[in-house]
Amino acid sequence: MAIQSDGKIVVAGYANNGPSAQNHFNLVRYNTVGSLDTTFDTDGKVTTVLGTNSFAFDVAVQPDGKIVVAGYANNGPSAQFHFNLTRFQSGTTPILLRATLSGSEEVPAVTTLATGSATLVISPGQTEISYTLHIADIGITGITAVQLHFGAPGAEGRALFTLTSSPFVSPLTGKLTAADLERIAATEGINTFADAIKAMRDGNTYLHIHTATHLGGEIRGQILEAPPTLSQLQAEIFTPRCAHCHISGQPGGNETGLFLNSLENSFNLLVNVPSTGDPNVKRVEPDNPDASYLIHKLEGTVSGQMPADGPPFLSDEQIKKVRDWISGGAKND
Repeated sequence: MAIQSDGKIVVAGYANNGPSAQNHFNLVRYNTVGSLDTTFDTDGKVTTVLGTNSFAFDVAVQPDGKIVVAGYANNGPSAQFHFNLTRFQSGTTPILLRATLSGSEEVPAVTTLATGSATLVISPGQTEISYTLHIADIGITGITAVQLHFGAPGAEGRALFTLTSSPFVSPLTGKLTAADLERIAATEGINTFADAIKAMRDGNTYLHIHTATHLGGEIRGQILEAPPTLSQLQAEIFTPRCAHCHISGQPGGNETGLFLNSLENSFNLLVNVPSTGDPNVKRVEPDNPDASYLIHKLEGTVSGQMPADGPPFLSDEQIKKVRDWISGGAKND
């Protein structure tokens, strides 16, 4: 058993599916209250086939959230058992957010040539936020502070974090943790780091650059959650849940020729490709998830809901990620 940095409990062991079935590595994750963490792979559980028989006996969580399991496995009734070490994803991918800063976003708007852009990454355990802020060299001088504020678009709110209170050379990089949360954030109902992360993911925070010329803020940008990348979908969904059927050398399921076993295949064979099930509908139509055959199959609005190894099928959160990727243009990252 191991405890993650966010308090979730990871347990490793082995399981089988009946009297004649073989044993296989089994990994289960629980929430801090003891309930299954259903965001972890399939309903909180991962069973991994390693050889003919495999048994897990110890588990550890790396600082990056990945899970390492130790045990042994063999490849048949007469085979010898050998030491086995397997590493798993944490089940929670980093959360990417972005902001584009300009004077027009200020309240009231500010006339300035200055612009900026920021990328923020919430760690898998949601214990820290890494940030990178770029500003254009032209038009902005005398920076007095960079702050992350609470507030919806067009509204103003209190500062939740101060990234710096000094001039800097672009880019500005760093990390925020619970220790950096401003006390005044409580006046906005932000009492914990988790509250701040929720506000950010809900689109209720913005970045603000204060200057000597514009003490109230010269450029500002709303922080918005970026759509998932295809790489994230490949690692979290296509490879573990789809590729065992949709793999090169196999028919690719009912969608003949649809291989999802690599990033290149997933992009080239999904985006703007007519589906086998309905040639009038594209497998993925960028910017339009409701017109995409992939979404119809994942949500079960056409016969033969996918993945074929369901139920359980993909969770609502996983399907939302696919939808968000398509809504964001179905780009190949």
